[in-house]
Amino acid sequence: MTKTKETRADQVYTYTSSKLKMLWDNHDTGYVKGMLATLRRGIGRKPGDLPELWGILFDRIPTELLGKNAISYAEWAVYIALTLYAMHQQSNDQCMNEKNVSLGMAMAKFAETDEDKQRRVIQSLHLVATARSPYDLAYHFRSVIQILKSKPTGLDYSILAKELYVVIYNMASGNDSAAVATRWGRDFYRYIYEYGSDKDKGDNNDGQ
Repeated sequence: MTKTKETRADQVYTYTSSKLKMLWDNHDTGYVKGMLATLRRGIGRKPGDLPELWGILFDRIPTELLGKNAISYAEWAVYIALTLYAMHQQSNDQCMNEKNVSLGMAMAKFAETDEDKQRRVIQSLHLVATARSPYDLAYHFRSVIQILKSKPTGLDYSILAKELYVVIYNMASGNDSAAVATRWGRDFYRYIYEYGSDKDKGDNNDGQ
């Protein structure tokens, strides 16, 4: 049986997953604590700006994901995801890389039924969805992660890296990135609806 070749987006997912696993498996070591601190210093910079990060970013990265004369879309996606994870993980004992929790779902889990939080979250999601460059994405995502960090709420950073790759690729290619942004909004409102429905069911059971 012929093995299906991974797409670039899938390679970004797999590679980011391996890095996140390494970081969490060794999170209580001085080496990884130092690495996370360095990753946090990388927020707002370009991939490759800090030589101290070359190892975590480029060690064993698939050749197809490497840039040639410029930073590749994949390098940007991995870089943004890992630096945001490092910020999210700071001062948290539980792993903030939560499998299968999309951005929209994570924001909904944070807001739950609090309408003020929902408005705050929706505004942040709008800013992310309308970003027009990798710098804009990183800038607006920083605010999103600060929100999630304020009430420790996990997020699947491998999925995020994959979605960032698609968004950045589409930005550079002049394609429509609405599909990814729509998924974030869809996941947010679906979770809010399901959570509210479950809560109403519980409130109406009267212990029966």
